[in-house]
Amino acid sequence: MNATTRPRIPGVLALAASLALPACVHKEDLSDPEALMSGSGSGSSSGDDGSSSVSATSTTGEGACASNDGTRTRLDIYAGPAEDPTLFGIEDVAFTSAGDVAIAFIQGNHQWAIQHADGSIDFAAPPGGLEHVGVVRALPDGRWAVADSNLTDVGDWVQLVEADGTVAWSGHWDMGQPWSYIIDQLVAFPDGSALAQLWWIDQTTNGRLTQFAADGTVLTTIDVSNALRGAMVGTADGTVWALAPGETGTQIQRYTSDDYATPAQTLSAPGRTGQRLRLDSNGRPVVVSADIVHNPSTDGPVVWVDVFDPVSGEIVNSYNNEITAGMGLTIDVAPGPCGELFVVGQRDYTAWVASLDDDGIVWDDTFEYDAALYADVAEDGALVVVGQASVPDASVLTIGPWIARYEP
Repeated sequence: MNATTRPRIPGVLALAASLALPACVHKEDLSDPEALMSGSGSGSSSGDDGSSSVSATSTTGEGACASNDGTRTRLDIYAGPAEDPTLFGIEDVAFTSAGDVAIAFIQGNHQWAIQHADGSIDFAAPPGGLEHVGVVRALPDGRWAVADSNLTDVGDWVQLVEADGTVAWSGHWDMGQPWSYIIDQLVAFPDGSALAQLWWIDQTTNGRLTQFAADGTVLTTIDVSNALRGAMVGTADGTVWALAPGETGTQIQRYTSDDYATPAQTLSAPGRTGQRLRLDSNGRPVVVSADIVHNPSTDGPVVWVDVFDPVSGEIVNSYNNEITAGMGLTIDVAPGPCGELFVVGQRDYTAWVASLDDDGIVWDDTFEYDAALYADVAEDGALVVVGQASVPDASVLTIGPWIARYEP
């Protein structure tokens, strides 16, 4: 794809180097929660009180990872290309294992940006040939899974794109209802297969999952009418965790690769509206949610970060902005490779980033940009955080993405 490269607008750079500690990368069978909790590693589950302890300095397992002490090594905000400098409305963000960041925007002709780990950024057309890429997933080998986020006709709406930009396969499920449906969730597996969810509007809101083989062949379609699954997260063996509405709150559901229609396991978060879902390095679901009931005229939302035991369904760690000292309003969570848990969002109307352990906040950082929206941890342990804000420019009001990095 033809790319336009723009220099970054430098922000605040931290000067101190952080300390790298030996740690672990666990290779567990995420489809077997019993094995997860009984195997050796840094995570443990107690039998009575539901508490757990995670060590960030364990040396079991293979590979290596490093603790992150909150040293911010880069903070950059970017304007788009000169002909279209404003880039607002982030639709989706994907992080590569090398620490690159891909951003899909709602606005404008430049709907795709990628910041490389060295801080340089390219603006270009998105990979593949879809009209409007709004859903982005990064595979470990440099491939991309992308999906169209506009109201879609009966043409292709999901693609697997090779690292060199060629399209490996294009897929769709022909509903015969042009311009009435849109992609909601996308999971891409390392073998090139995918699971896509779309919703459409007729008399009611409906949803459907479509399972694609590694060559793009449609294997099955599953009706999930009036129970749209949100924040689907897949693992290498085809297991999928997903959020779904329950009668009294949110459900966290686990599906196995041989049956995406019926959950093999359901956990509950009563009284909560689920917003983000991740799996930590011990295979435990981590859910960002908000209290369903609050009075916005007298108090703000209560936002929770809960870690669930995947066997018992109990909450083993819980944090929120009312009971956890120094906690802001969490928007996203980024599990580290050694049991670390990073959260990002907003505190006192500024961007907020923090690291959590069993006792609460280990370190946190705030800076004068709007709320942090997305976060992830690269293979080398770097925490990468994304938001958007007004770009400092005396001549014109320009909105662009900002990206912060915390190197281990």
